[in-house]
Amino acid sequence: MLKLYDLVPTHERGPFFSPFATKARLALASKGIQFKVVPVTYKELQTVWKEEFKIKMPTVPFIQREDGSYLIDSDKISHWADQAYPTGPSIFLPTQASDQVDFQSEEYKQAAAKDISQCTLPSNYFDPFLRLGFLTLVGSRTYADFDKWLVGAVYLPRFASTFDEWTRAYWTSDDRLGPGFWARVSSRDQGESNHFGSPSTNSKLNSSPHSVSYSDECLAELQKGLDEFGEKHLNSEKGQLYLQDLSAPGHLDFSLMGFVRMLSACSHALVKKTFARPDTHLAKWLDRMLSHDQIAKEWKALSVRDPA
Repeated sequence: MLKLYDLVPTHERGPFFSPFATKARLALASKGIQFKVVPVTYKELQTVWKEEFKIKMPTVPFIQREDGSYLIDSDKISHWADQAYPTGPSIFLPTQASDQVDFQSEEYKQAAAKDISQCTLPSNYFDPFLRLGFLTLVGSRTYADFDKWLVGAVYLPRFASTFDEWTRAYWTSDDRLGPGFWARVSSRDQGESNHFGSPSTNSKLNSSPHSVSYSDECLAELQKGLDEFGEKHLNSEKGQLYLQDLSAPGHLDFSLMGFVRMLSACSHALVKKTFARPDTHLAKWLDRMLSHDQIAKEWKALSVRDPA
């Protein structure tokens, strides 16, 4: 059976949290492909798998195919699976069955080239550091900027406490987030709660009586940004039911579900404050995604290690 390796903070506890592994898992599930999930820690990536693959920086997801060969990278996995398995809908042309798709056609090539970073929405924000990284919202920002912003400012302050020392050092490093990013976030918000919502043992409340938690401020910006994103790209009143195709979920939708998974790894309450806020375009999209049996089944499997 196909094996997919997904990231966990530790083997003993902690949820699946990689947005990229989530994208690959949902892509495989959408086609009805059977696979076994193998949890892997960041330390194992940098020791066992670094030696196995002979590369500097192994990443998840990677799969071991039935012939024993490995394939790294969520996009490569999706491209391979779409062509190797003629079952189910195409990941990139989801209104078509895979066995009817011409993988050499211009239509397929254009669909496969779509990227979540192309879903941009120009906006004018007045605090460059606070707004850093809205690739989906600010056309001048890059995917890397968005990743650093969401991970560094919204996600890690709530989740980093679950990591072992090795993993935490990487995820909060300048190499991962950019020079000084984590230091600036930490200095701006010393009162942020940890992963389970209890105050950090090292936290000190900001001395200013008028101060607002920096991470909460970032969360408010995320809410605003998601509303704008949903209005432009997922407005069901305009027939925009999904991202990859107006009427069927595919690669771009699985990419966005990866960010939902990352926040779910912190707490379900955080998802309810962002993607699942009632009567928003994103909440309706999320409901539509989970109305598909195979996607819903894999989402449940992704959630088994989540905090209560």
